[in-house]
Amino acid sequence: MTEISEGDTGGPTEPLDEVRDAASAVISSLKRLLEATEKVIADPVAFDQAVAGGKGLLDAFTHGFVNESRRTGAAAADPAEQVD
Repeated sequence: MTEISEGDTGGPTEPLDEVRDAASAVISSLKRLLEATEKVIADPVAFDQAVAGGKGLLDAFTHGFVNESRRTGAAAADPAEQVD
């Protein structure tokens, strides 16, 4: 179990200090992400690149679903495989 130390400068003095430190790091990272995103949105060239990259990713992702449904539809249209 975690021991509570009093006056140690080398680490947390309370069990929740580590949780607070981790939460602070997450919030700091989210702020950096938000600032970086705002810079991309403010720059038209960077924004266009981000949109194009996202569209390419979405197209690649959905391509598999579209092709699979077409293959499934083609198989069902085969009279030998139809179940009455």
